[in-house]
Amino acid sequence: MAITGDARWLRKGDAARLEDQGGLSGLLGIQTVEVGDGYARVIATHKPHLTSGGRILHGAFYAVITDQAAAAACATVAKEGEGFSTIEYKVNLFRPITGGSVTAEARVLHKGRKTMVTNVEVRDEGKRLCAFMITTYAVLPGDASPQKAIDRRV
Repeated sequence: MAITGDARWLRKGDAARLEDQGGLSGLLGIQTVEVGDGYARVIATHKPHLTSGGRILHGAFYAVITDQAAAAACATVAKEGEGFSTIEYKVNLFRPITGGSVTAEARVLHKGRKTMVTNVEVRDEGKRLCAFMITTYAVLPGDASPQKAIDRRV
């Protein structure tokens, strides 16, 4: 997930803006519900169209919900005008989620000039740890962000 421009509005905890997610996260029903300094919590509800067959959430869903949480946490520590983009992530799946709510909590472990590193824990409705993710983001100056590159081509 790439975040460009000034994402500092996340620090304000503006719930109305946080719930207006768009893109893939919005399509999957993932909502960012809480942010703090280097922290974010996102939620979703298990639905049949998110499964890989039967009742088990698809592995790709874990990738999206964890990346959403990690990006929201990174946005809270990004400098004004700074963007960032996922360059690597790894998700460990511990147990299947077969129903109920899903919560992903992200924390920024490192914020440097060139990279940010986060970890994310995914828990089911019973608060059991179901997945763990670690992500590395490239820190991009405002003029090097993916959106700026797209804007220059149009």
